[in-house]
Amino acid sequence: MKNFNELSEREILALAISLEEEDERVYADFFEGLRENYSGSAAVFDSMRHEESDRTLSTEVRRAHTAHSPPGR
Repeated sequence: MKNFNELSEREILALAISLEEEDERVYADFFEGLRENYSGSAAVFDSMRHEESDRTLSTEVRRAHTAHSPPGR
């Protein structure tokens, strides 16, 4: 496994997206576990899940744009 400072820009972006996706799954699991008995707390985790989902999508859009942009942009 590479050290963080040895990763390329693409590898760092892929890592960031992967971590955001993992956070989204964790928040979804908390939501499911809490919703029946603790609906208020569950709603907080559901909101956090949606934020991670939105962030992941925007990161993927930036990645796709960067992959198709000429160097230096």
